[in-house]
Amino acid sequence: MEIVPFEPVHHEAAAALTCAAFRAARRRNALLPARWEQGATYVPELDSIQRHGSGVALIDRGRLRGFLAAYQVARGARRWTFTPEWAWGARGRDRARLIQDLYAAAADRWVADGCRTHHVSVHAGDRVGRDAWSWLGFGHEVMDGIRDLAPLPTMTTDVRIRRAEPPDATTLGELEEGLRQHLAGTPVFFSLGPARTLEEQRQRIGRADAAVLLAEIAGEVVGHLLVGPASDDAATVIRDERTASIVGAFVRDEHRRAGVAHTLLAAAVAWAHAGGYERIAVDFETANLLATRFWTRYFQPVTYSLV
Repeated sequence: MEIVPFEPVHHEAAAALTCAAFRAARRRNALLPARWEQGATYVPELDSIQRHGSGVALIDRGRLRGFLAAYQVARGARRWTFTPEWAWGARGRDRARLIQDLYAAAADRWVADGCRTHHVSVHAGDRVGRDAWSWLGFGHEVMDGIRDLAPLPTMTTDVRIRRAEPPDATTLGELEEGLRQHLAGTPVFFSLGPARTLEEQRQRIGRADAAVLLAEIAGEVVGHLLVGPASDDAATVIRDERTASIVGAFVRDEHRRAGVAHTLLAAAVAWAHAGGYERIAVDFETANLLATRFWTRYFQPVTYSLV
C-alpha cells in the first residue's frame, strides 16, 4: 500500500466509497434525500475540493482503498481545513487504521501550508469512523439533524406565533444580539460575526422563500426562529430541494422553559409542510448546552462535525 496525493484520476473511485457510506447512513435513516445515493452526484463536489484544497489517496495493488481531502480556508491571518462528510472514506476490516494513516499524511501537508486547525464531518452512525477520529484528538463541534414534518403537539396557549414584518427589523436585531452574546459565552465561545444592519434585517424579513417567525407572550416579542430552503452551511447530504433548514433561533433568558421554543418549532414544521418540503433540518454548536438539549429531543443526528 502507498499514500499518494489525491488527484482527479481518483475521483470516480472516491465517489463510489463515499456513496457507499451514504447508503449505509440512509439505511439507518430513510428520511435522508435519495439523490445522494448516486455516485455521480459527488463528482462535482470532489472536483471543487480538488480546486480549493488538497488531500491524499491510499492505493492498494492499483485500487483506491481510502482517501482524505479538505478545503483549505483563509480568513485574514487564520487558516484551517474543512473535510465534508463526502470527502473522506476507507474500506476494509482495518478501516480505522487506514483513516488514521490518511490523516497523518494529509495533516503533515496541511500544517506545512499554515492550516493548524482541522475540521471533519462524520456520519452520525459511523461508530468506527468516529472512534478513529477521536483517537486522533478530534472532538464534537457541530451536529446536523433532520426530522419529518409530523405536527408537534400544543404545549402552551400563552405563546402566539406570527410572521415578522419590516417594522420588526429592530426587534429582530435585538434578538440576534442576544443570540450573539449567548454563543460568545461559556462553554461555547463562538463568534457569530458582525451584526446585520437594519436594511439587511428587512431584507431577511421580506424574503418570499423563507419565514422569520416571532413568538409573543402578552404582546411582547420573546423569541424568534428563521426557516427557509436548505442552508448552504448545513451538511451536504441533507441539502435538497425538499429540505427546509432552520438557520437561527433564540428565546430571551427570562422566557425559557415556558414552551416558547417548542411552539416556534411547531410553527416552522407547519411552514415547511405547507411549502411542500419533506423534511426539516437544523445545525447547532454541540457546546451550546441549551441548544443541544432542545434540538436533540426533536431531531435525529445526521452528521457530527469534529475539530
